[in-house]
Amino acid sequence: MTDLLLTIHVLAAVAWVGGSIFALAVGYYIRKRDIETRVEYTRWTEWLGPRFFAPLSVAVIVAGPLLADDIGYDLDETWLTLGFVGWFLSFVIGIAFYPREEKRREKLIEQHGIAHESIGASVNRVLTVASVDTLIVVLVVIDMTTKPGYP
Repeated sequence: MTDLLLTIHVLAAVAWVGGSIFALAVGYYIRKRDIETRVEYTRWTEWLGPRFFAPLSVAVIVAGPLLADDIGYDLDETWLTLGFVGWFLSFVIGIAFYPREEKRREKLIEQHGIAHESIGASVNRVLTVASVDTLIVVLVVIDMTTKPGYP
């Protein structure tokens, strides 16, 4: 069971964090492009959220504690707590910020057109929040691999 849980946990984490880093890199690559390209990119990343990132994060948070328990770690270890906190922060960003910003931006596009300055500001907000979100999950990976506070 340990091997199965470890495989699920690591593969899901690699895809989730690697996908986040890749999507962020593309976002920064196109940030000076035309607004149509930037909006389409942002729509693509928002489409991926519930279909790719969310299921992977759920796999990580389910397999991780089961794996830790199977190995014999106390679930109140500092490094596990930090991992739970990081996962939770990313989860909250994923459900509280991205869908609301998407709805707000699409309404603004409908009202003012895609060239309106508020649309660029929205796309920039998404990129900034994605940067913070990606930093959080990278820090969780560092936490998981270094296990601060664990003997």
